[in-house]
Amino acid sequence: MIWPLRRFTAERQTIAAVYRSLAAYAAQLPSAGATAPEPHTLAGTASPTHDPQPFARAAEVLVFQALLDEAERIRASLAALATQQHRLAAASPACARSLAGQCARALAEIADALEGGREPREATPIWEPIEACARDVASSPVVDSLLGQMRAAWRIAGVMSGEEGDRSARHAPLRRRPPIRDALTTLSANLTLRSTALRHALRSITWKQIRGSSSSTRIMRGITRTTSPSTAPDRKTPRRVLWPLDAASIISNASMASG
Repeated sequence: MIWPLRRFTAERQTIAAVYRSLAAYAAQLPSAGATAPEPHTLAGTASPTHDPQPFARAAEVLVFQALLDEAERIRASLAALATQQHRLAAASPACARSLAGQCARALAEIADALEGGREPREATPIWEPIEACARDVASSPVVDSLLGQMRAAWRIAGVMSGEEGDRSARHAPLRRRPPIRDALTTLSANLTLRSTALRHALRSITWKQIRGSSSSTRIMRGITRTTSPSTAPDRKTPRRVLWPLDAASIISNASMASG
């Protein structure tokens, strides 16, 4: 069997299409007014947990589910941002015009990273102008929520890349735990009587011990039967020949017995 060099191609492309749709919506926000994002891409994307890759670990499938969940939150926050354009323009006209466009660049980079199987990168500054605009405008729950969700998606997108990456980056990608640590966590979680797996293991061990004991008993009984002395006559042992006695010998033996 040949193991694929780039895994989860279907999942990467599907989730990347969702983020590219969000990037297209964010790019047109300054001129689109208060229109809602197109619903078809996200609504037509099935959850990765419904039909997961057969060789994937549960933690790997949950990475793509987390990206899809963040995309849904980002979509709602972008729709809310569209209704706040006038208030943002009153606080800082320049940032109101550029904030959505900078968010579109970040979302597009997340999509590119997913399709390329790498972590998101800043070839040109992305987060610095976004966070500068967020400081210039008045405190807005909509902006704060949007940026928090985008940071989470940015960091999650690099989990499956397998790259070391730049740990000094502004928003360094999350790192997967080594497989041994994942296995130890699963093992420790199941070392309790509340665990179905542990109870099943105990029942299996007990049943095997019972079956093993009964098998041993049958074997020992069989050995005893095969090694016990046989009552059947041995054909190889010569039989004792009883010679006939004369009358005098019989009378002599009888008298000795009576005396």
